[in-house]
Amino acid sequence: MSQQKPVKLISLDQIQPESVQWLWPGRVPLGKITILQGNPGLGKSTIALDLASRVTTNAEMPDGTRSDLGESADVLLLSAEDGVADTIRPRLDALGAEQTRITIPGEQRHFLVPSDTTLILGALQQRNAKLCVIDPLAAFLDATINSWNNQHVRRALTPLAQIASQTGAAILIVDHLNKRSGIPAIHRGSGSIGFNAAARSVLLVCKNPQEPETFVLSSVKNNLSAPAPSLSYRTVQAENKAVKLEWLGECPYDADELAAAGFEPVGSRKLEAAKDFLLVRLGTGSALSKMVEKEAAEKGISGRTLARARKDLGVVSQPCGLQGEWAISLPARASLSPR
Repeated sequence: MSQQKPVKLISLDQIQPESVQWLWPGRVPLGKITILQGNPGLGKSTIALDLASRVTTNAEMPDGTRSDLGESADVLLLSAEDGVADTIRPRLDALGAEQTRITIPGEQRHFLVPSDTTLILGALQQRNAKLCVIDPLAAFLDATINSWNNQHVRRALTPLAQIASQTGAAILIVDHLNKRSGIPAIHRGSGSIGFNAAARSVLLVCKNPQEPETFVLSSVKNNLSAPAPSLSYRTVQAENKAVKLEWLGECPYDADELAAAGFEPVGSRKLEAAKDFLLVRLGTGSALSKMVEKEAAEKGISGRTLARARKDLGVVSQPCGLQGEWAISLPARASLSPR
């Protein structure tokens, strides 16, 4: 039997350590894949466009942080659901984007993953773009990929990860949620868990369980830093009638609480205790939502249970004039006494 040649090995003292670079610190790393997940109608695509707009103008991120790029950069936008002329362009105008720095494939070209990843690489290199948005994921998987098969998922995302590393660009993939309930947020992505496993950062958007008029962006997974605080936001109409976002500051709920909100069993003792708390706390008038949440937490009432209790009692919430603050009160019919 012939002797095999020794495998070339490299000791780690020969590897120069590098710091992680961020497009959005703590949320969207440069040179990596990030997945943004959520149900339809919660503003996922608008979040992607909001981020793209900030990249083109080197503006602050919604939490006041700044990209490690230190300058404005180009964006490659791959979108399969929204019209470019009647939806995407007006939204980017409303968000203040530098439109010359955002490009889409010409001649109605629709790139597929992984078969067209070399074209995506070429497009990023052509403009030295530092953000690539793929919205939504399912529309860009070619016919050879079974999204429920881990090996297929790896075959699709590995070339994208290599492109991100080679170009230093952040690849932001927009994805939907599955219909399963009562499970951790990491398992709520569509298709195989392999998608979330391959991404270095996974973000989730959900309705705010305390203020149905607002939504929350939270961190499901982050391999590169501590989880960033959840942020609340709402969609508003701009002067040109397009949809844009208004960011409202930090929110106390994490991804698992948001994914599980509303699943506290009817009639449970925890739920009834939360209702009694609200009836007493709001029995004499309205109160700031954040203060009520804090007091509930001190009594051992989880955000999820409090949200269900609010929903069951029909608690009313209204903006109270302070940035990101909401006042909550019992509806007129709920002048009840706790049990």
